[in-house]
Amino acid sequence: MGQLAATLDGVLTLEAMMYRHMAEAIEEEFGGDGKDAVRAGIFEYGRWRGERMRQHHLASGIELSARELFEHWTTGDVPLLIATGKASVTASDIEAELTIDESP
Repeated sequence: MGQLAATLDGVLTLEAMMYRHMAEAIEEEFGGDGKDAVRAGIFEYGRWRGERMRQHHLASGIELSARELFEHWTTGDVPLLIATGKASVTASDIEAELTIDESP
């Protein structure tokens, strides 16, 4: 792994661990309500992120399909996971499966 990839991998691991510790503390403090709140926040982030990606595709003239989603991913996380062998993607025009083999 090159220096840039190693640095990005470290940043992504730190972000994942930060989220993990925050989510665990919220669930520990508030029980099921905390877990529900974290889950709702994740889903809201997913909707926001998906809309941003959709707008990027439309503005760039990229087809809206599952395959193109992963071909033109706009952050470094998925490409890095794939490049380092920690994940794989199988995609067609209508569906995609991201398999993450290793995570923090």
